[in-house]
Amino acid sequence: MAFLDFFRTNRASNNTENEIGGKPEIQEDIFTYKANDYLNPTLHSIDATMDGVYNYLRGDYHNKGYADCLVNSEPKYREDNIEVLLLDLELLIDQTTQKYNEELRDIDFHMQSRSDEGLTNLVSQLGVRKKVIGEYLEKLSTFRNDAINREKTALKIIKSYSKGFQRGLVALSSSQLLNKELENE
Repeated sequence: MAFLDFFRTNRASNNTENEIGGKPEIQEDIFTYKANDYLNPTLHSIDATMDGVYNYLRGDYHNKGYADCLVNSEPKYREDNIEVLLLDLELLIDQTTQKYNEELRDIDFHMQSRSDEGLTNLVSQLGVRKKVIGEYLEKLSTFRNDAINREKTALKIIKSYSKGFQRGLVALSSSQLLNKELENE
């Protein structure tokens, strides 16, 4: 029995170690979140692939715009941030395009050398891969033009960020009006 009591007292002492003033300690992350928890990943963490480009395009720019507005609500700040987002998209597209162009060069080399050896099945498989990469490069070119001209796919980023920024403006105005009403009462 004394042996079991030893474990019970250790549990009780561990519980009281976390108590402050008779109340258990509550971890900060239960009720709060850090601003970076929901923002887009940095460009360094995105793969330079078609999936990486699509993930960037699907990013949560609404919440990013909201958070940025709470930092600085100037319209110039909003426009600068939109420009940065589009430049990051262009950079990702350029990086992905370069990667696929390198892969095309490798495929061309392998197709030539395997063709010389008479490996027609392998050459045809490489030809299919080359066609897929060519389609990726066409799509990347379209995305790049959209980002430069601020249309189609780039509009998703622009509109989402702008709406979030506007929501932040509403939140700032509402909080300032509520504070004034409380001060007047």
